[in-house]
Formats: sequence, structure tokens, C-alpha cells
Amino acid sequence: MIRLLLASTLLAACGTKGSTDGLPPATDWNTEGVGSAVAPTQEAPRMNPHEGVPGAPEVDDEAAPQEEQVVEEGIDISSDQPIDPAHRVRGMLKLAKAVADRVKPEGIIYLMAKTPDAAGKPTGTAMAVDRLNWKGDGQAFELGGATGDVLVIARYDQDEDGMTTQPGDVVGMARVKVPADNVVIELSTITP
Repeated sequence: MIRLLLASTLLAACGTKGSTDGLPPATDWNTEGVGSAVAPTQEAPRMNPHEGVPGAPEVDDEAAPQEEQVVEEGIDISSDQPIDPAHRVRGMLKLAKAVADRVKPEGIIYLMAKTPDAAGKPTGTAMAVDRLNWKGDGQAFELGGATGDVLVIARYDQDEDGMTTQPGDVVGMARVKVPADNVVIELSTITP
């Protein structure tokens, strides 16, 4: 009963802040009238409702809210950091003639490195991910963040959503030992 009351109170508080997506950024909250009296001439100190949540931003009284960077599944695919040569796979993407009409120019290609299972099939969460725009047959790629024996998978994604695979996506893969150069991945298999 207490949990239900607390949940409805929190939902009501979110609604009064004008947010349709849950709690507003921590910088929009203050402690005015919460827990202790605040002198009318004093500015109310800010409180961080996300305090203790892993990955939550710090509240800076001087700074304005900043634009957030999108990170999916804990993997940041937009890093500008240089790639460590000891953890990199470089090579070329080729396109099989049988599927050439399915891959559109400037379409999205997802590259990922996964650990192979005993049968040589990809398993588990990707240890490295990158997103490219398809430029054409013979396109170079460089994927950082991989280690050990991996399957590097390239997938032309029709709906441009890296979290889904649908019939008609075109896939290719190569098994390599990282670091690896001159890897050729042929996009040749149509997802059923």
C-alpha cells in the first residue's frame, strides 16, 4: 500500500513539473518547501533526485542543462576517441552480386564484434559496435574495442534500428583474431 501511495505521489509530482517522459533533468528541481524551511531571501539549494543512480549527471548550480548523448545497450557508438591498434579490426566490406539490389546507397550498416560459441556462431552481447553509411562495394571499415577470437558481423539494416533484425536485412561475417587487418566481409546472406 505504501509503495502504491509513493508511486502515485511521484507520478503526480512528475505531472506537475510538465514532463511527459518521467522526471525532468535534476537541474530543474530544488528543495524549496521540502523537508526544511528556506528563508524567503535565500535562493533554495538544489537537490539531485537522481543521486546515487549509476551514470546520472552531477548537478552543477552554475551550469545550464546540457544536451544528452544517446547510448544504446551501454555501448557508445559515437566515440571520437582514437582506436587502440591492439583492439582493432580493419578491412573491407564487399557486396555479393546476388544481393546487390537489396542494399541501398547511404543505407545503414551495423558492424559488431561478438564472441563465437563452440559451433562458431555469435553469442552474447557485442563487445564492439559501429554504424556506417553504405558507400559501395569495397568500402573500408575499422572497428575498435574487440579482443581475442571474434566474429565480426556486418548487417545492412533496412529499418536503421540496430536493436532489431528483420527479414530482408543482408548479413556477412568473418572470424578473426584481434588485432586484425585486411579482413574481408562479404554481405551475402539475406535474413529469412
